Amino acid sequence: MYDIYHEIDNLVKELKIHGMEDFADILSHRVHKVSWTSSSELFEELNKQIDSFVIERNGDISESISMQLSEIKDYLRRYL
Repeated sequence: MYDIYHEIDNLVKELKIHGMEDFADILSHRVHKVSWTSSSELFEELNKQIDSFVIERNGDISESISMQLSEIKDYLRRYL
C-alpha cells in the first residue's frame, strides 16, 4: 500500500541531502504542520508545490528526486 506521508518524508530527506532545504521544508510543513479540511485539499497543495518546484528548477533535478516526484505526482493525480 502506498503511504503518501511516508513518501513525502523520504523525498524531504533526499531533498535535504541534495541541498534543497527550502523545498524540503515547504513540503514537510504542508504535510505535518498545516491542518487541512480534506485530503484532496492537501493533495492539491502538494501537486501545486511540486509543479512550481519543477518549473523553478528548470530540469535541474537529480534522477532519484525526479523519480520520487513522478511517483508522488502519479499518486496525487489519482485523487485529484
